[in-house]
Amino acid sequence: MVVDKETKMRETLRIMSMRSAAYGLSYFLTQLVFITLIALIMMTTFLVKDFICSSCGPTFIAAMLLNGVSMTFFSMALTTVFSDSKISVQLGSLALVLPLVLFIGLLNIDKTDPWRLYFGYMLPTFPTTVIVADMAESSLNISLPIAWAVLVLQAPMYFLLYVYLDQVMPDTYGISKSCCFCLRRKRASREADRTLSNMQVNTSDISGDLSNRIIAPGEAPVQIHNLCKTFGAFKAVDNLSLKINGDEVFCLLGHNGAGKTTAIQLITGILRPSSGDAVIYGHDLVSDIDGVRQSLGLCQQFDVLFDQLTCKEHLQLVCELKDIEKSIIDREITEILDIVMLREHAEKISKTLSGGMKRKLSLAMALVGHSKLIILDEPTSGLDVESRRQVWELIKKIKRGRSIIMSTQHLEEADELSDRICIMSHGKLLALDTPFNIKKQFGVGYNLYVEPRNDLPAFNAAKAGIDQAVLQGVPGAEESSDSTNKKYIYVIPIGQ
Repeated sequence: MVVDKETKMRETLRIMSMRSAAYGLSYFLTQLVFITLIALIMMTTFLVKDFICSSCGPTFIAAMLLNGVSMTFFSMALTTVFSDSKISVQLGSLALVLPLVLFIGLLNIDKTDPWRLYFGYMLPTFPTTVIVADMAESSLNISLPIAWAVLVLQAPMYFLLYVYLDQVMPDTYGISKSCCFCLRRKRASREADRTLSNMQVNTSDISGDLSNRIIAPGEAPVQIHNLCKTFGAFKAVDNLSLKINGDEVFCLLGHNGAGKTTAIQLITGILRPSSGDAVIYGHDLVSDIDGVRQSLGLCQQFDVLFDQLTCKEHLQLVCELKDIEKSIIDREITEILDIVMLREHAEKISKTLSGGMKRKLSLAMALVGHSKLIILDEPTSGLDVESRRQVWELIKKIKRGRSIIMSTQHLEEADELSDRICIMSHGKLLALDTPFNIKKQFGVGYNLYVEPRNDLPAFNAAKAGIDQAVLQGVPGAEESSDSTNKKYIYVIPIGQ
């Protein structure tokens, strides 16, 4: 479980609307198989060695199963404290052994002191040892009914402790809740409406005449207000304020280290903002991250897939986590597979897919479940030109009825896909406008696409003539690096 924290797998599942209790129970059910096997082996060993009588077998099995369950939940509660797997192995093992040492110490004290015994009952192994000692006719002169009662109550107590700590303990990734979150009434929608009405967008960091473009007509479903993230003295995101409309592809454009990915991690709740807030489809980012994630779909910069699951099983998992009605899951999956052109690969496991297919599957996982806000973190990174074009076509298809935030390092990609471009550098918003106005301001030209009607060999044979007509006929024109043998792309300077 700590390894899942390190690799961000758990936070990825949370973004898909997975609940902490469901995640913990899935881990517990896996461990229950081993607990049962160990209990059977121990019972057989104790019976063969005559440590317990044969009539005590069922009681022994029950005690061992309850002990294993409580120890599992106790271990799960411990994982909430750690974020490093190496440290958790060392200190976690100590935390499991220490109760045994304390128990031995308790055996040497005055058993008539009730407070010391009450402390002992809080240790996972104490009541089990009392019960087993009684079966072996080595009574510790401690109340057996109380030991059974404590053993039965330990499992739900430790499980509730795990669920609570998992919500409130600060971690490297994710937004932790307040210590009293379970005592509060859920007023996320009213608070979000109040925040929307009072929110004033700071445009001091937007250059020139572009600042008035930040406020769209009507009420934007995604509003980001003075969002900041600092790591020590370094500001990764510096007072970012945006409004993003529905039916819009909004692009974050910038170099490596500009703050694009950090901004996306803040919006999705992977990182907690140092200051600032956002309201996403009526849910507050900091106080109602679970509500935000119900309407969120994320395609991360690097594919986060399960090697042994098929494409269809990946989408089924997301549908189950988002509580999609079972009657429409198959139809939903089929529609999404058709959109991303993976229907014929639906039964292939993900590790056999090509890089482009894995990217399409990640995009499909972001789309499934009627996600209103789709976030694409450099969706074409690492893809060849042809696969990149296919992903572009997919993004154009899914735009209707959704807000899409994507990040990229390529102005051509932003120009092709986005309705508005936000240029970032060193965590700050430098410019915000439509692609046409951005290109006009920063001196980037138009793209000229030349494609064949049907005869590709003849088209390739005419390449030299096309180059001569364009490159010599238009001053300053040059061929784009994204040009292929199926489509020639030329950059034409503005004004020509």
